[in-house]
Amino acid sequence: MDIKKISEEYRTDKENIQTIVDTFDEKESMLISKVEDSMSFKSKVTDSRLSTIIWERAGRVMGQLPSGIVRALSIKDKGKSMLMDIILQRYIQPNASAQFTHLTKLRMWDLYSMVYGVMPMMYDYRIDDEYVGPDSWLIPIRNWIPQRGKLSIQDSDYNHVETYVSVRWLEGKLKAKVGDWDKPALKHIIKLAKEGSRAQKESRDESYVESERNQDFEGSKGKASQVKIVTRYEAGEDGRWVMFCPDYDDKIIRDIPNPHKNGKIPIVLKYCFPLVDSIYGLGDFERGKTLQYAMDSLINLYLDGVKMSVFPPTIMNPNGIVASSVKYSPGARWLENMPNSIRPYNTNPQGLSTFQSTYQFLIGSILNQNGTTDTAVTADSSSDPGFGRTPQALQMQQARENTRDNWDRFMMEQAVEELYDGFVNLVAQKQPQPIELDLFGEEIEQIMEMHDDVENILKVSESGQYAKLNITEKEVGKTKYKYYIDANSTSRKDDAAQSEALTNLLVAVSKIPGLNQELAKNGQKYNVGEHMKRIFATSGVEGYDKILTEMSEQEMMQEQMNQTEGNLNQPPQQPGGPGGETQMAAMAEPQSPEGMQMGMEQPTMAAPEGVNPNTIPAQPNVETGQMGYIPQSLRINPDIQDPDIQAIANDLFNGGM
Repeated sequence: MDIKKISEEYRTDKENIQTIVDTFDEKESMLISKVEDSMSFKSKVTDSRLSTIIWERAGRVMGQLPSGIVRALSIKDKGKSMLMDIILQRYIQPNASAQFTHLTKLRMWDLYSMVYGVMPMMYDYRIDDEYVGPDSWLIPIRNWIPQRGKLSIQDSDYNHVETYVSVRWLEGKLKAKVGDWDKPALKHIIKLAKEGSRAQKESRDESYVESERNQDFEGSKGKASQVKIVTRYEAGEDGRWVMFCPDYDDKIIRDIPNPHKNGKIPIVLKYCFPLVDSIYGLGDFERGKTLQYAMDSLINLYLDGVKMSVFPPTIMNPNGIVASSVKYSPGARWLENMPNSIRPYNTNPQGLSTFQSTYQFLIGSILNQNGTTDTAVTADSSSDPGFGRTPQALQMQQARENTRDNWDRFMMEQAVEELYDGFVNLVAQKQPQPIELDLFGEEIEQIMEMHDDVENILKVSESGQYAKLNITEKEVGKTKYKYYIDANSTSRKDDAAQSEALTNLLVAVSKIPGLNQELAKNGQKYNVGEHMKRIFATSGVEGYDKILTEMSEQEMMQEQMNQTEGNLNQPPQQPGGPGGETQMAAMAEPQSPEGMQMGMEQPTMAAPEGVNPNTIPAQPNVETGQMGYIPQSLRINPDIQDPDIQAIANDLFNGGM
């Protein structure tokens, strides 16, 4: 490997991004609510409105871990797909916790993409005492050096990433039995680093937060001494990963072929707004920076003006006063030798009087720019007719906020899909040891149905409710995978809205007669127990699981026996009551076949000779002895008055006709 060429490309690429790196300080200062303005104020106050907007958006967009499905790109893919799906959800997501927990990293990924316009995430295999499997790492934006002139990762031939590690970390690699590390080079660097760290961060390499909080490690010695490592990730089938130390004569400490065996650079970019002519994209902070600065300037000018009005300047004639008597304290007595030698300076309050209207205008502008609103802003105060407090105005603003959130969620889902593709294919390529997982209930049945050689990987308990799943490379390896994320699955649902929707749906389906019979024709069934469970779960009531409990097998058998006995002793019933209610046969009025065409159909039976083929005989009326008839073709009960419920019934029974 030509280290001279690599070093030259690294330094040239780093110089090329200097202009955009210079803008990061002001964005980072806004993120942590620090006022950095060219004007000098005694007050240093910010309302942090822009950063609050993106913090809230990141929370909405990544409210929970995404759901999706893994597909194996092979002929026999069912079993492998299911196993890899379980590995992703039950093994990788809970354990991929380098830096932060996995969900925290995804939220930070989204947040920082809105700060900088783009945020890189690197993925690789992690092997330590706690976890062996795929993991991901957020790359500080200043430590990511994209290839000059390239507009995307897919276009790039290589990327460089800077990392700062301790001597202790290097010593761990020196002792490693695998990894193809250059041991002589490591020993040389460790020896020099212990004498004193050579890693010196330039101003552009140090973030605003690091500078503000004085997190400099220069001058450290011994095992705590820091060493700067640059890793070059190359694309292509013959791509290599090269690690070198620029502060130690660019000495290479590792040079290996791409261990992922996929020809890809292991970096995924999450964009806020992608641009066709810049790999950095466009962020919310860059768009809203001028408005935030204007608001900060206005607030601080106003506060300085308030101080001026409370403590106005005083004009004094030094020849007409006793200077030693002038003291600024309540009840002070100033002595003057000449009348009118002391007088206040009258300021113009006009600027202070316009603060509220100007501030409201700026708030409206920044909310409008970010597609959001609050009830404090009206059309009059913001000079924007799109704002208001009426239900219609709030509904329109909610739609705009949802549109903006959905855009960010779409970009996030694209990035997560690419990241999870990398995860599952790493397992298929590199998993060095079996993965053991605990399975329960329905998961066991699904595995047994969809995986062929299930006995070798699944050990089921005697009760059948618990099993140990042991997955090796044989079950999931030697194939490619593709992850498909469920749209909007990262958005946490509002429990109150969910509970209301579930309750309304329960009312609707309860008014549809013969629901389960019709669903059964398509191999489906309606589980009212699960429906009730979800209503309880989203109700906000604590301890709902003690209200709705699981029955034991003995209780279930007893309940079935009670129902059977009750049905045997119960007089026959027939449909026909309002809303699908049933009436006792003895109380039912005789109906003509034409009238019965409007009722609910029972299971299809062959019509006896001489009987209308569109009907079949039912039980005779015990009082009149007359035969009733039930229509063969399904008709929706006309007693359903609610048009919404009628529409649901039409969709279920008539295919939307």
